[in-house]
Parts: sequence; structure tokens; C-alpha cells
Amino acid sequence: MLRRPHLPLSAQALLCVAAFTMQPTAGPAQEMKAAYFRLNASGYQEFTTGIKTAESLGAVLRHRFYPHAAMGFIPEGTELRMASVDPVVQLFVGQVQPNQMIGMSYEEKNLAKAYNKLFFPQGGGHAAIEPGVGGAVPEGTSAGPAADGGYTERSGTATSVGAAHERRSGDAAREGPEVIDFEPKVVPREYLDEVKAAVSQVSSAAPIPATSEFMLGHSAVGVIMPESKPGYGGQDWAPAEEAKAVEEVISAMDWWAKHSPGQSLRFSYEINYRVPISLEPLDLGGMETEGQWATESLENLGYSASNRFTMAYQYVDDLRARYSSDWGFLVFVLHGTEGQAFGRALAYAYLGGPYNVNAYSNGRLGPEDLDRVIAHETGHTFYTLDEYPSAPITCQVRAGYLYAENANKQEGEPGCKSDLPCVMRGSEQEVPFPILEPCYYTRGQLGWWDNDGDGIPDILDTNPVLESVAVDTAEMGATVSGDTLYSTSVSFKGTAKAVPIPNRNPRSGIPGRGFTVEPVGAEYRVDGGMWTSCHPADGWFDGPLESFGCEVSGLSPWDWHTIEFRAVTAHGNATPDTLFSSFGWFVVPERQGGSVLVLTSSNPATPPVDISFAPVHPSGASRLPVPVEVAVFDPAGRKIAVLESGSFESGVYHTTRWDGADVDGNVAPAGVYLIAMISEGRSRAQKVLVIP
Repeated sequence: MLRRPHLPLSAQALLCVAAFTMQPTAGPAQEMKAAYFRLNASGYQEFTTGIKTAESLGAVLRHRFYPHAAMGFIPEGTELRMASVDPVVQLFVGQVQPNQMIGMSYEEKNLAKAYNKLFFPQGGGHAAIEPGVGGAVPEGTSAGPAADGGYTERSGTATSVGAAHERRSGDAAREGPEVIDFEPKVVPREYLDEVKAAVSQVSSAAPIPATSEFMLGHSAVGVIMPESKPGYGGQDWAPAEEAKAVEEVISAMDWWAKHSPGQSLRFSYEINYRVPISLEPLDLGGMETEGQWATESLENLGYSASNRFTMAYQYVDDLRARYSSDWGFLVFVLHGTEGQAFGRALAYAYLGGPYNVNAYSNGRLGPEDLDRVIAHETGHTFYTLDEYPSAPITCQVRAGYLYAENANKQEGEPGCKSDLPCVMRGSEQEVPFPILEPCYYTRGQLGWWDNDGDGIPDILDTNPVLESVAVDTAEMGATVSGDTLYSTSVSFKGTAKAVPIPNRNPRSGIPGRGFTVEPVGAEYRVDGGMWTSCHPADGWFDGPLESFGCEVSGLSPWDWHTIEFRAVTAHGNATPDTLFSSFGWFVVPERQGGSVLVLTSSNPATPPVDISFAPVHPSGASRLPVPVEVAVFDPAGRKIAVLESGSFESGVYHTTRWDGADVDGNVAPAGVYLIAMISEGRSRAQKVLVIP
């Protein structure tokens, strides 16, 4: 266990703050250890900032629980830096031991137990060192080479395939077929229309009811465990059952995260224990009484509307706003006697959200296999379709953002293209859940396909654009006149956007509306040099629409410069060069004081060109000698003539003339020239168009 030292963030951590928070999918494999972060955040902002800072240092935090904890992996050798991140109070590298849970709240203990079971199902090493004290970190979770360039997980005492089979075997797994659920339900149209009318403005990235268009990015999960009045029906939750339910929900989401492209899925949880309701939800079959127990649950969580769906969407949108997530959905876990569920089904879901419903007893499979069922229902929440034989659809039916067909439908549907074990089939499968994988067509319905094979899911594989970029007049401290910049530094501000591909989902609540969760940032370069990152306005390039600022300094004076801008995604896709935003200026040192230079000839002018100038002394006093040079520069920034060079009185107008010739006496061709007065490190300049 690492206790956070009272030290500021390291310089390296501060430098990483502006980095993309999405974990890359390319590059060498990282050596990673399982880690449990204990946090004490005073608010969502502090919690989110702490998570982002840890991820900028290389942490992969799949599971977040405000304000208590986060769990996932950290790179080898980063333990002390991770422990120093606010608001981390303890960092456990490896398994959390029972004596280390003393002093934790009930909720924290459940999370620590779930972490142990998830990452160390057969036990494992644990760390017990203090920063500055020394000592070795025992073996926890390490990594071997990853085929996709990401990371792989190995517990110090990892579960073998045989052990995994043992966990999921037994009489319940060997009995005859059982249906996990019925065909996914859909929210009635009249309720959706009411939801849309009730929510005129939302704080999340997409309007209700677009709660889960595809399974990529960051999802907020509201877990709800309803509880009838004390003693009613004798079906009260026991503490061990609550802990087990939490473990199974997290296990289900972790299974999806492990199989996701680049292992990049993230989940934030809000766990609601024993939400009071007035009936035992499973006594009458669950689905028949949903209108009552779901409504009462959501009302007791603080929501009020004419129907449960409007309340559920409101709750989901609040989750997304609180945790700055891309998507959100609810998971109901209902308590009941052993074997009690929904008729022949174990659970059910609404296609595309806003929630799915599960029975803790989980029929004859039991609570130990609840994660498999919750994972199946969560697939429906993201528009996957059933593949078991009794599902009332054919394998030609399509769903999901990428319009993927259901071609792994089981048992001989005409035109089916594959017949593989998959999480979207029924519970009769012989493949244990921990080693089960989502099939190709389920991946397509989730939005995971990568048709060009570049390692980037199609939904994220998009060229970004700059929606705007302009000189930041409030911050620049410089003056622009035409194509002249009177400063060697200048500030910009703008907006970058990742452009979504079309949404082809025929079942979406808002069909045709495009979405992406690909983080985007902005870069600039000067005169075709190296690209340099701009600064995110909110501190992080972690969303598909980002405001940014850039400070360009060190421009050489008396020269032409081109400054280009482009947007770039977390996966490295950049704005095409034909769409770069570009600024071209002739740079002269910053205007200061009250020095004056004016052309007294007409402009455009035919030589000779008359010029008046009045230099300023640093003291501001008049009629003091000041060194002055008045020179002419050509369009390439070369000095071609010196008109005056000497000492002139300050605060007094002087005149000079350019005859149109260069220093060698050659007549300068027609074009734009810059006449500049340089004095005491200050300058004034004026462009003149010379015509024959």
C-alpha cells in the first residue's frame, strides 16, 4: 500500500496535463501492474482531474467510483508518482488485504473486494511500502507483449483456463438450454416523444435519448438495487449479496473492456444500495410490475416525471454530466428467492437503453454467473441483437451504428454467415464466460469494426477539422495591420472537431445523427517546421469538440512567416493539408511608445516616396538625441536600402525620401515594400505599393 506523500505533482505530471487522456492502441507493450486507488475527492471536478492526471502518467483506470476509488493498471515504476496525485490517499499495488480494509466504509470495502476478485481471482501479491521508506513491491499484475501494441494482463497467481472452467462448470452449466432473455424491449414511441419534449437542453455531449449509440469511450453506469419495505415478502438484501452484485456488475463491464478495441473502454459507476420501493419486484414476475418498482426507485433517487422512462433518461443524463462521460445507462439488479426471475428468462433490456434489468438470483445459473447475463443485457443496451435459436429475428436483420447484420444467429437461419460461441447467445453455451469472446457480427453492432485494418475502429477513424482559428486579440499583446505583424509573438484561439461518420443504425432513438467519441486536439507550425501542440482551454484534449489556445513566440523580425494550424485526433489522424488554417505576415518588432512613421506621399506611390518620422526617447522627454535607422525592406524581408542612419531629436518630426533605388543604385521593381524606422529597440513600419 502506498500512502500519498505530502508532495506536489512532479514536473513531469504537470507537463502531461494537456495530453490526450485516451490510451493509445499502438506502440510497444507496457509493463503494467494491477492497482487500486483509494481517493477522497471533495467534488466531481477534483475526482475527474485526479483520474485524468493519473491517466496522463500512464494509468489505465477502467473502473471509477466517485468519490472513493478507481481500479485498473499502472506502468511499472510509477507507483510513487501515482500516489502523489490529488486526491489519492492510498495506492494499493496488487491485492488489498483484509487488514488494509480496516477503516474503509461499507461501500469502499465492497469495491476493494470486487477489485481483488476481478484482478486476483486466485489470490495474489500485495504491496505494503511507504514512500521514502523503501522496500520492494511484490509481484502483482505484469504484462507481456501485446499483439495490438497495447498491454496484456497477467496476475501473479493468474487463473488458468482450467480454473476458469471450474468456476463456470457444474450441474447448472450442464443442464438443458435456458433463455437468457426475451427479444430486447423498446421504449414506446409516445414515451420517447415525451422525453424529447421534456428535455429542452442537456449538459452532455449528445441529446437524450442518445444514451449509448456504440460501445466505445467512457460510459457512466447507474447501478440500482431496489429494496421493498422492511420485512415485506422476506426478500431483503444481505450485505454479502450486495457485495456480490457489485462484483458481478463490475466483472461484466470489465469483460467488455478487455475485449474492446485497444482495451480502451472506461466505466464510471454510481451504486445505489437498497433503494426503497413498496413491493417485492420479482413476486409477480418483474416485468409485469416494472411500471411500479422502476418508477418508485427513480422517484426515491430524486427524479420526477410522468413516466419511468423520462426519469431514467434524466438520471442517465445527470450521470453523463457528473462524470463527463460519453454515454450512460442504468443497471437494475432485483432481489428475490433462488430461481426467481422473469418467467423462463433471466433478465431483459431495452434496446439502446436507458436500462437493463437483472435478477440477483439469476435462475439456475446463480449469482456466480450473473456477470455473463449482465454483459449480455449490456450488449443490448448498445444495440446488439440476440443470436440464440428462439430469438424472433433472422440473421439478415441489422442493428448498430455500422448497420451490422446479425449473421451469427444460431441454428441454421437462411443466409447466416457464422456459427460461433458468443455472449449474445443463450446460457446453454459450454464456453465459460471468462474465456468467451464477442463474435465478429456482435462487434460490428457495437461499433468495433475496423474495415481498413489500421487498428482504429471505423467510428473513430475520421479526419478532424478546425471549426475556427483566429488571432486572440485579448491575449496577443501585438498589433496586426494587413499582412504585417508588429510583434515577434502572437496568440491564437480556436475550436477543433472530430467529424463523425454517418449513423446508419435503423433502431437509434435519433436516426441519422452522427456521433464520435474520438478525442481531438490542435497543433501549429511555423514556416513548415515541426508541429507543436496547442493548449486545451479546459486543460485536457479529451473530447470530440475542443477549444484551444496557442502562443507562437520567437518569430524572427524583418522577415515573412507562415503559421499553419491543423486538428489531430488521439489516434493520430490529422486535418488534410488542403484544409490547414494559415496566416502569413511580415514580422517587425513590437510597436511601443509614441514613435511615428508616416508616408507623406500617396500610396500606391511612384518614386520618390516621402516619409516623415518622429522617434521617442526611452525617458519620454523631447529634443534628446536618439539613434535612428530608416530602411526599406523588399517582399522577401531583405533590407535593400538605408535612408537614414544617425542621431535624431526625439519628439520632433523629421523627413526623408526614398528614390526607389536599392543600395546598389538599381531601380526596385514594382511591388510591395516595407519602410521601417528602428530606434532604441522599438520600431514603426509602413507598407507602400510601388507602381511604375
